[in-house]
Amino acid sequence: TAELKESLKQIKEADVFYEEETYEQALDLYLLANEFNPENAGLNFKIGKCYLNSVLKSKAKEYLEKSFALDAKSDPEIHFLLGRCYQLNLEFDKAIMQYQAHKRTLSPQSEDMEKVTNGIAECNTGKVLVARPVDVSIDNIGSMIKITIFHKIIREIFFIKLTMKIGIDLDETLADSINAFLR
Repeated sequence: TAELKESLKQIKEADVFYEEETYEQALDLYLLANEFNPENAGLNFKIGKCYLNSVLKSKAKEYLEKSFALDAKSDPEIHFLLGRCYQLNLEFDKAIMQYQAHKRTLSPQSEDMEKVTNGIAECNTGKVLVARPVDVSIDNIGSMIKITIFHKIIREIFFIKLTMKIGIDLDETLADSINAFLR
């Protein structure tokens, strides 16, 4: 059908952006293709990974979980990325389970072993920190820190806290506006 041909064309175009790690451009095309075939494990995986590499990280979980439910072996990275999603959602026990599942698929010499080990350690630290929250305020720190570093820190705090912990899902326009302001 014409819809199938258009969907395949969108996936092919998106795959080029995906391979170049231009995830936001790939995402738009994958989402269009997903309208035609929402039960495709590989497509859901790629959408999840694109969201995980964007400011709208909270949307990744839905697609990665769906990909895993459709086909637990949809991609060798599925456990690692689910671990990352759960970690960002402060679901540390689930994250550790996914990281450990990914770790079992790796050879001891794998380059990814350090990332997985670090993810598990971060989750264990996160569990301790969440159990003992601390109030923090940011005062004017003057010119002691490079403004670009400060913006990156604020952007990460803002988006992770709002989109993951509190559960507020920013629409793309607001997220783009805030991102542009913080650049």
